Amino acid sequence: GSTAINGRGVEAVLVSTDNKFDLLRLVSILEGKVISSEATAAEGKRSFVGSARNTSLHLEQLRKIVEDALSRLHVVCCHSSSELVVSLQFLRSFIHNNPEACVVLLDDTASFYWMDRLD
Repeated sequence: GSTAINGRGVEAVLVSTDNKFDLLRLVSILEGKVISSEATAAEGKRSFVGSARNTSLHLEQLRKIVEDALSRLHVVCCHSSSELVVSLQFLRSFIHNNPEACVVLLDDTASFYWMDRLD
């Protein structure tokens, strides 16, 4: 069976302007969420994480769930305000053509303020 983790299964776009996106941290958070959801769903039964007999099978399931989630994440890295403008214009058509893309995150709206001000 599948593990219910109360996700929406939609695509998301992260526009990274400060280049501090940490993929390993995101994987760790996703793994924790899946494990926590499984433990909650087990309601006192041995969860797949705690079962030594099925560890490799369930670690494979965990990997697959995390890979599936990451496959729906699109990261756009911008190194200047002009790249940000072009990326936002691209996102308009991307979202129009991909209705499953429901979340757009912009990590820092002021990243290029001082760089642009000096130009």
